[in-house]
Amino acid sequence: DWRHRAERRIQDILQLLDEVHAQTIPEPSADPDAVSEYERRRQIQEGLLQQILTAAQETVLALRSLRAASDLTSPQQVQNELRYEGEAAACERECLRVEPLIVSAQMEQWLTSIRDAPLLYVPLEAGGEPRALLAARSLLLTFRMLAENLPRLGLLQATYRLLASAMELETRPVSGARRVTEFDRLFQAAFQGAVRTIVRSATVWFPPLNLPENVLHLLQALANCFGKLWQQHSQSVRLSILETIHDPNEWHELLRFIRRYGRDLFHPKFLTLANIRGILHRGVAQWLESLRQESAQESITLLEELDDGIPRDKAIRFLEIILHALADNFEEFKDYNATTAQSDYGENLHLLMEFLKLKVEFDRFIWQYRPLSLAHEVLVRERSLRTAKLWRRWVEQRTQYRLTGLRQRLADLERRYGLRLISISDRIQGGLIQGLQEDYVCALVEPAMLEAGRGTGEAAAHLRAALEPFLEAPSGSGLDMPNWLRRLEAEVRRVLAERAPWVVMPLERLPEAPQQLLSWEQVQQELQRLP
Repeated sequence: DWRHRAERRIQDILQLLDEVHAQTIPEPSADPDAVSEYERRRQIQEGLLQQILTAAQETVLALRSLRAASDLTSPQQVQNELRYEGEAAACERECLRVEPLIVSAQMEQWLTSIRDAPLLYVPLEAGGEPRALLAARSLLLTFRMLAENLPRLGLLQATYRLLASAMELETRPVSGARRVTEFDRLFQAAFQGAVRTIVRSATVWFPPLNLPENVLHLLQALANCFGKLWQQHSQSVRLSILETIHDPNEWHELLRFIRRYGRDLFHPKFLTLANIRGILHRGVAQWLESLRQESAQESITLLEELDDGIPRDKAIRFLEIILHALADNFEEFKDYNATTAQSDYGENLHLLMEFLKLKVEFDRFIWQYRPLSLAHEVLVRERSLRTAKLWRRWVEQRTQYRLTGLRQRLADLERRYGLRLISISDRIQGGLIQGLQEDYVCALVEPAMLEAGRGTGEAAAHLRAALEPFLEAPSGSGLDMPNWLRRLEAEVRRVLAERAPWVVMPLERLPEAPQQLLSWEQVQQELQRLP
């Protein structure tokens, strides 16, 4: 009866999804207030669609677990969006039965059944279809369930195979200008699970196998193998629209565009986040046409020279790049706006773009070394602090050369323009090690909170000591909460949510197989089987 009710509920939710998606919002004029109102209404609709999708997704997960726990077969009438749910339930069933060999075989069977399914999807804000989005997310949830459970069963080679298959599926064509990948989430779940299994297994090994130096070597070998997949993925992902400009001549042309046309365009009323997002969603070309029709009495240099002084396509491309860069880095824009009086003049926006270009290069640097950060997070949360210290030293040695070059370029930029944006400067000066120190602080939160309930204070003293460097050197522009404090607050909320019985279970809570510990020889065998 539970299964039938869940199936009927999915049908009702999909019908509601279609009805809400069919509603249209009237197009606004070019006036920033009208565009902001349009964006507000669009976000309300999109937020409602996201909640409906979440309800459908959670119902699908519940139905899958019912089938896995009771060996129920798939219904005869399966929605096209959920056509792989039968194989997904079988994979979940074998994970919970702790049958590693059967899990591997079942996973291969499931991967064969989805070999033509696209894993990328177009988000709602970019015009994506809700039902296609639900289908992709359901598929991704199966990937995540396996990514979390295969390492727990000690199947490191199968975990690598799963990630390689996900990367291959992402090459399937998906119509749409903007496509979203969730490979980074899959990689995090799989790689951190593999690291966690090695670290936990090492606790039962006899000396000298469990020495931090030996565990470090195992994790380095694991990171090198999985890092190959990450490097392939990172090269295919665009972190910022500024990365689309490869030619230095085009970059200088973009800066000249801002200096020539920015005074009329980039005024304070225009540079609000709602207006920027509204223009991007409607399309810059349509906004330009509306501006031309409604600004007959105003003198706007870009409109006067459009098609003659500058090709329309080039103007649209440059405006899209500028607006996307501002929307993606609005915190840095607020820092720029509050730091210098030059921000009062739209033609000076090119100063911010220069700093944002360097920030994007730094973000790319951090992104490429993300597996090293993920491994360190596991080490500190598993209280393997001696190994974590060795890991930080190794990471610092690997990243020092590239980081020195970025810091030198930042210093040159600040000296040339007499401008220092703290939100960007702090991040580059902190480097990758800053994030690893934040990992360590967050790992001390839960022990301190648990200890507070017992009336002792040793863990709290460790937390205070770890926080001292952050308190002695304030970071950020003061307009927003520093990143370390934001992460600290999120960690407190996480601990409360997991330990408070009155808090609703988090969404996408996937089933977990019992943790299996591996011997030293088994870990070596699994690592040798990796490419």
